[in-house]
Amino acid sequence: MIIIFLVLNVIAKIFFISRPIEFIDSVAFPDDTYISLFLAEQIAEGNGPLYGDNFTNGFQPLYVFLSAPFYLLFDSDKIAPLYAALILLLIFDCLSLVMLMKTTDLIVHNKYANMLTGIFWVSSPYVLLTSMNGLETIISFFFIVSSFYYFFKYRKTIEGGHSVRQLMVLGVLCGFAIFSRIDNGILAAVMLVLIIYDKHKNREGAKGLIYSALVFTLSVFVIVLPWFIYSYLYTGDFFQTSGEGVRFQNLSLKNHFSFISSQQLEIVLYGIRIILIKNVSLIVICSFCLIIILLRFRKTTVQELKNRFHYILPVLAFCLLLFCSYVFYIYGMWFFKRYFFPFVFLFVIILSVLIDMVLTSTPERKSSSGLLIFFSAAILSINLTRTDAKEIFFNNNSNSGYMTIGKWVSENFDDGTVIGSMQSGAMSYFADNMEVINLDGVVNEDALAAAKNKRLMDYVRKMKIEYIIGWDANIDFLIRESEGFDKTDLTKEFTIAGFKTWEREWSVYKVNYQ
Repeated sequence: MIIIFLVLNVIAKIFFISRPIEFIDSVAFPDDTYISLFLAEQIAEGNGPLYGDNFTNGFQPLYVFLSAPFYLLFDSDKIAPLYAALILLLIFDCLSLVMLMKTTDLIVHNKYANMLTGIFWVSSPYVLLTSMNGLETIISFFFIVSSFYYFFKYRKTIEGGHSVRQLMVLGVLCGFAIFSRIDNGILAAVMLVLIIYDKHKNREGAKGLIYSALVFTLSVFVIVLPWFIYSYLYTGDFFQTSGEGVRFQNLSLKNHFSFISSQQLEIVLYGIRIILIKNVSLIVICSFCLIIILLRFRKTTVQELKNRFHYILPVLAFCLLLFCSYVFYIYGMWFFKRYFFPFVFLFVIILSVLIDMVLTSTPERKSSSGLLIFFSAAILSINLTRTDAKEIFFNNNSNSGYMTIGKWVSENFDDGTVIGSMQSGAMSYFADNMEVINLDGVVNEDALAAAKNKRLMDYVRKMKIEYIIGWDANIDFLIRESEGFDKTDLTKEFTIAGFKTWEREWSVYKVNYQ
């Protein structure tokens, strides 16, 4: 069955990848895609993680390092590496599907639950657009699912005992998860707690607990320590500073709100909304299953749920901690769609458990087949009628992404012009005949420090930036974080005609030095 869905998945993704790169850029690539691939190109050329005048660690390293060879292979070509990166992500997308189906099979041994998992994955526009977003999201997802699969497998087969080899393998998987996305440190923390819990449950002494925890932790650090050293050697920091930049932007947007405020509540509710909307097909089927289970309630129903809850609880704990870390600290509301992608795994696990309970309580073959057909049709109809599905199949707009502004900048300024932007990724990537300086602080610690001190306009002048290009919201950020800003500091030259990015116009401002 896995082979069938793998083939269908490859067909669906290849159909998408075969579209013109301008179209893919318009529907799937955020500006961060080009920041990551620009840094991959810099590393391939032997410059290290150089962005503008400074080295940065504001990127997720595994994806960037895996993409760097594409720039050696294709030399000065800007487009071919984008397709190569998409093929790389397709491989991890397929591996994620395999591990997802293997995990559901491990948990419930129900081919119908596995089938619904495959149907959801292949037909979901959310999965497609997130997997093919030119970023590390699907790579991170693969290591998350693989870590839980490995943990569940050995927990199930040896009832909570873990050999040194098993702890090392689990640690390596979690290490690669962190290497792919730093927020997967939460995953490693959850796994560490689970390992200690299992050891305690098996009545092992303090020595056994400490030994197991050390083996796992050291295995994690074997993978991530080289990156921390690399980061420190180039930037003087062990951990990525990009999260701090994202957090500051969101705080600035919300006027640096306090923890207990309507703005904080708005972010929490928005995060919940994103999770519900993006996983709606899974949630609808789970709801149907719960209704059926309640209607057929037996004395054993509660016990059956309790017996299976130990599979759901670890994934739930990870997802809730991930959710809290973003809605209460890092923020970055505009990235929630990809930040909360691991919730797909949680809902797939819940769906598998509920489907198995429903079908095992439906002994009649015809009734089981009818339910399966209904659930399959419901998933397909919900997924394929979504707005983003229509974008994929029926939208031919090819100039509403970040690539367009990057190429426009390359073609409309003299070589060597110094340009500043809060969204600088595509400009850096395509306008390599310019000097592009990042101003939002995600890959520029100096700009972030200046913004925090309300001296961002001073930094603009210090860097001798000639033009600032951005959305109105970007210019508002510059004004808010520049104490004493005067309207004569900038002159709006014009609003760029002919294209928008994500429905927003770009404007060009000249920096005044007199």
